[in-house]
Amino acid sequence: MTRVWQTGTGRENAFETARAHERLQLLAQRGQAARTVAQQAVDAEDCRRLLSMLGLDGEPPSAPVD
Repeated sequence: MTRVWQTGTGRENAFETARAHERLQLLAQRGQAARTVAQQAVDAEDCRRLLSMLGLDGEPPSAPVD
């Protein structure tokens, strides 16, 4: 895990930086999962079905609302 260091701008900035970092990590992980599924699928329909089962068929999840 990457540590987020606070700068002189306050805790809110450090928190937002951490959230942005986690969002990027999530998107990278979802992309890797989708590529792995695509490599293992037998055809396009199989790929679509598998991606749907994993929740990887649509838009990336939106940021949580505070």
